[in-house]
Amino acid sequence: MKNLFKPGSVILLLLMLIVGSCKKDDRKLNENLTPVSSLTLPADQAAVALVPVPPAGTQLASVVFSWSPAAAEDGELVLYEIVFDKESGDFSNPVYKSVSGNGGVNTQITLTHQDLAKIADAGGIGPSSTGKLKWSVLTSKATNRKIASVTRTIQLTRPAGFTNLPST
Repeated sequence: MKNLFKPGSVILLLLMLIVGSCKKDDRKLNENLTPVSSLTLPADQAAVALVPVPPAGTQLASVVFSWSPAAAEDGELVLYEIVFDKESGDFSNPVYKSVSGNGGVNTQITLTHQDLAKIADAGGIGPSSTGKLKWSVLTSKATNRKIASVTRTIQLTRPAGFTNLPST
């Protein structure tokens, strides 16, 4: 029995079917969003005395940062990042940023005192001293990123000692 189709022609026919069946998606991505308009917790000018690492088996001290949700024009999800900067900063080069809970979807994040000690160190607050940092929320959708229209200040008091224990 003769071969009706040669292997090369079958592959060519399949490729033509695959390429011909694809259609271009002309939907435009709506990136418009309204940034966060209010920060909820902690209160503005809140003072936090950071505690050193607690003994094994005890709960780590932490602070919850929360804000009101932003709005996407098309009603889709937006992502959030908390940003910290020096008190005189404008968030163009923040000293620290982190996505919120649930991969950036939640309108809050919980930071341990150890996290806050690292943030304080990055913001120029040395051991055994007190200083202030500003915090806000960066909202994003696709490539559109907007900083919240409000900021808050937090006062951090660091304990004596290293922020990160040196490796031996």
